[in-house]
Amino acid sequence: MSLAPPPKTIRISLLKRVFAFAAPYRKKFYVSLFLAVFLAVLAPVRPLLIQITLNKGLADDSAVSKFIQGPGGFIIEITIIQI
Repeated sequence: MSLAPPPKTIRISLLKRVFAFAAPYRKKFYVSLFLAVFLAVLAPVRPLLIQITLNKGLADDSAVSKFIQGPGGFIIEITIIQI
């Protein structure tokens, strides 16, 4: 029983053809690529930012604390539910 080699999953010639069609949109492509990488890096930081916001905001009796306990708390709860 002979096993055939696995097919190539990425064909360079096909990628070249796709990039040829996308050439007029090169700037948008690079911006989209940068934003995708940036958001992927930022995603693990989001819970830390929420933790800092809640800890600092609820620690004292400032205007920020009152905002978080009032309408800001509702916004934060909705944000956490969406995560």
